[in-house]
Amino acid sequence: MSRNDHVTTVVKSIRSTTPRVKVFELVQPEDWELPFFDAGAHIDVHIPGGHVRQYSLAGDPADQKTYTLAVMADEHGRGGSMAFCSNVKVGMELSVSMPKNYFALVPGAHRHIFVAGGIGITPFIAMIKVAQRRGEAFELHYCSPAEPDTPFLAELKQLAGDNLSLYHSRGTGGERLNVDDLVQQCQPTDHIYCCGPDKLMSAVRDAGIKYLNADNLHFERFQAPEAASAGHGVYEIKLARQDRAVEVRDGETMLGALRRCGVAVEAGCESGTCGDCKVRYLSGQVMHLDFRLSEPERREFLMPCVSQAKSPSITLDL
Repeated sequence: MSRNDHVTTVVKSIRSTTPRVKVFELVQPEDWELPFFDAGAHIDVHIPGGHVRQYSLAGDPADQKTYTLAVMADEHGRGGSMAFCSNVKVGMELSVSMPKNYFALVPGAHRHIFVAGGIGITPFIAMIKVAQRRGEAFELHYCSPAEPDTPFLAELKQLAGDNLSLYHSRGTGGERLNVDDLVQQCQPTDHIYCCGPDKLMSAVRDAGIKYLNADNLHFERFQAPEAASAGHGVYEIKLARQDRAVEVRDGETMLGALRRCGVAVEAGCESGTCGDCKVRYLSGQVMHLDFRLSEPERREFLMPCVSQAKSPSITLDL
């Protein structure tokens, strides 16, 4: 980040909401208001040790003096969450980005259907508070392994009340969410928002495209799937409008290859959810890994941040 697009914050407080999840409150060092954020927004956080990670803002947007983050220590992750939970202390300064939002509430929706898995609950806390202030209907369907592993459980029971449905995959009496049944019962003017493990988001997407318009489906993910950059081999991108070709190296995303060769492509989330990088392809076979495009759209468009070619070459309308 440049000097003009970062914010210096101080860690005001740290608490635990489950044995593995800590909640961090960040404030401006002189207690000024922080840059504006709305429900669904996230920030990039520079963590001691050189990691940069994205975290949803879980606080109430009515409080513009505090950024609230929830971080789950994942010993099988890339190291950022473990460094955050182990090394960040009260009083420490953290550099963060300006808030970004690719997961905003849709104005005028008949009903907001929130589907969360584990730590994916974080953006929905702010979204529920905003929906309540607007007088908009919502439901929260919250999946977790077991009650002790459910972040913000007590707060959500009070906040969402009868609009909260809990699903646990472990323990006695646990009930799993039937995604197909949930989506099938939605009205055409309902909007579904999902954040959680890829397996849950894939199930919501697969059901959503059967029963709803793709524009009614919204996903938040901060990391592209491993298949987007792992072991796909070398292939060629042909640029139809420029009469040139770009080689995609093994382990490289299509978007990364285009940028490396100086081809400008607008991009936002870079994880296959926002749709900013959507581009038309003219020939070739595509491995689609996004959570945005409908099946008809996939026959014409791809998202280079996560899509890969299944053929030796692919031609883009660039």
